[in-house]
Amino acid sequence: MVEGMHQDRHFFGEQASTAYYRPHPAGPAGPGQVISRIDAPATATVVLGIPKALCSLLIVIPVAYVIAAVMGLALAAAGVRGAALEYVVNLLVVLLVLAWCASGALLGTKVGGNFLARRVLELRPAVGYEQARLQMAWYGLLHGVGEDPAKYSLWVEESTDINAHACSGGIVAVTRAALERVPAGHLQAILAHELAHHVRQHARASALLAYYGFPARILGKITQFFLRLTTAMFFCNPFLGLFMAALWFGCLFPIGLIMTVGTLFMAATAAFDRSTELAADRFAADLGYGPALMQVLQHWINEGHDQAYAAMSWWQRLTASHPPAHERIQHLYTHLQRRSQHW
Repeated sequence: MVEGMHQDRHFFGEQASTAYYRPHPAGPAGPGQVISRIDAPATATVVLGIPKALCSLLIVIPVAYVIAAVMGLALAAAGVRGAALEYVVNLLVVLLVLAWCASGALLGTKVGGNFLARRVLELRPAVGYEQARLQMAWYGLLHGVGEDPAKYSLWVEESTDINAHACSGGIVAVTRAALERVPAGHLQAILAHELAHHVRQHARASALLAYYGFPARILGKITQFFLRLTTAMFFCNPFLGLFMAALWFGCLFPIGLIMTVGTLFMAATAAFDRSTELAADRFAADLGYGPALMQVLQHWINEGHDQAYAAMSWWQRLTASHPPAHERIQHLYTHLQRRSQHW
């Protein structure tokens, strides 16, 4: 994802490109040779997401029992009794849990991607001028690397910020501001970065982690609220605060322990998220978009992105999904230097 620009092409300098780049690969990722595969950062994201998914499963199971119990009451009122009622309730629990486990697979389909785009991300299909400009950049990029356009769908986000997204299900979205303000060549460089998130499976890994980690995230919010409440009570009434703390470390200790471990995994996952951004930058650079992407990132710095990053707390920086722009520029510069030494 590339975000943070708020000006038109004139702010990229007098030589800002108004034409689309043709990929000039600097190595094995040449035209027709890009292979969709999961890379190391995406694999690590999935592996680190397993404990969070298991925590979510521990939440889903009792919720399934509650739902099945409510349905069991309805069946009991209808005359179902004894072993038959118990069998039906247990079967409902199993089916509900299996349905939750299997439903994440829908995120990788067109149907799941379209639902995610419309209902969750509030995107809309590109139309008119937006569609023409976006298709020209995107199809030109895919033709250069041998990717099938049918695997992807193009969307627009109504936003005044310049941004781009790659989402599970083949979703590629840019803000309307990006279509209106970013020069043609730089727009294609941004899209090359988003393409990397698809062909290296970053988008799918992130979607699975977000979906299966959602129940655990809700529990985490509840836990944070309880901790704030306990702290506030301690300052208002120390005895009541100590009682709440004893309740926390007694009855709720297992949940607290799970959430503490989950927090550590969240920081580790964020580190690999930042690695996926650097990997996507390298992918775009290998297709010949390195200089244009560096200009985009430099513009990002000029707009104060890195100042905002520096103002974050240590925890916000630790759990940030994107590295600062200057770090990405340095990484790109080092990568291009290494490539030039080998070619």
